[in-house]
Amino acid sequence: MNIKLIKKSFPLFRDERYKPCRLICFHHAGGSAAVFRKWMKADPMVEILPIEVEGSGIRSDEVREQDFSYSTDSAAECIADIYDGRDTYVYGHSLGSVLAFDTVYKLRDRYGISIKKLFVAGRHAPFAEDPSEYRCYMGIEALKKELLELGGTPREILEDEGFSKYMLPNIFADYKLHESYEYRGECLDIPIMALSGKDDSDADENIMSEWEKCTTGSFSIHSFEGGHFFPYNESEEEVLSVIFGEIHSDIELRQYRTIFVRYCHKGMKKCRNI
Repeated sequence: MNIKLIKKSFPLFRDERYKPCRLICFHHAGGSAAVFRKWMKADPMVEILPIEVEGSGIRSDEVREQDFSYSTDSAAECIADIYDGRDTYVYGHSLGSVLAFDTVYKLRDRYGISIKKLFVAGRHAPFAEDPSEYRCYMGIEALKKELLELGGTPREILEDEGFSKYMLPNIFADYKLHESYEYRGECLDIPIMALSGKDDSDADENIMSEWEKCTTGSFSIHSFEGGHFFPYNESEEEVLSVIFGEIHSDIELRQYRTIFVRYCHKGMKKCRNI
């Protein structure tokens, strides 16, 4: 167990083992674990555990790897090291969606850990071609236009010298990491729920529905008001309501099954005593 790596990967970790389940969250390109601070206080039953990839947030001083597999290898190892047997869910937004997908696959394949459900938002399915026109060979200036079209980054910030010097290179590095991803036919066997923004042209409901082909488990999709950053802007409360609603349903079903099994067990003991 690499304690140092675990601490860096989960900078907002709090000991909440009293909560019955855990939701691990992967942030978008240019984001950080801090995106999920508000989520961490949103539900008394669910431990929210944001993951920080190298080069982001408090790890911004680290050299960012441009090898997608390296990033998900590291994420899967860290999650496996802290896995405590509780029901674990995973959420990813944009770049985080495909990081989450690949990590969840490796958790099952290498560590025998089955995630209860994968939530994905704001990104086309792993096997599909990227509908965005931007590619990293177009350079930094073209990236500014891409960010403006996605929303979430006001023009005045994009034109700020400090942003261009310190933040934009990190976002560009995330885009390069994203382009290094190669789909090799991976398929999950767990439920996937896709979340889409009605005004997100690169990941609308039709595009997000393709995620159904990435699992042999069940699939569902929900559409929300807003653009690419709908989970943190205008539809944040609705998104959290849907995610926590799904998790609560699983908790209630598990509790019902436990009660039912105990009831049946007592009934069998009574029968044997007749």
